[in-house]
Amino acid sequence: MWHLKTKLGTFWVMPVTEADSQCYLGIDDHQLGVFRDPNDAIKNVTEQNTGHLQWDCLSRAKAPQHLDKWSKGSPEEWIGD
Repeated sequence: MWHLKTKLGTFWVMPVTEADSQCYLGIDDHQLGVFRDPNDAIKNVTEQNTGHLQWDCLSRAKAPQHLDKWSKGSPEEWIGD
């Protein structure tokens, strides 16, 4: 799992299963879609094409374009949930 904290919430990318490269993309408690691989999910975030209108309509949204720039693991506030 990888995550990216923004002012609007925390985006996350999580594998569907450990056996394939498909992954879920979501923000906070909302799943936004299933993607072929994590890079496709991140591309949707950087291009503001997530389906999350608050993010997609921002004029100054910035997100790292590469998975290695996202934080690995669950966000701290999710631990214990």
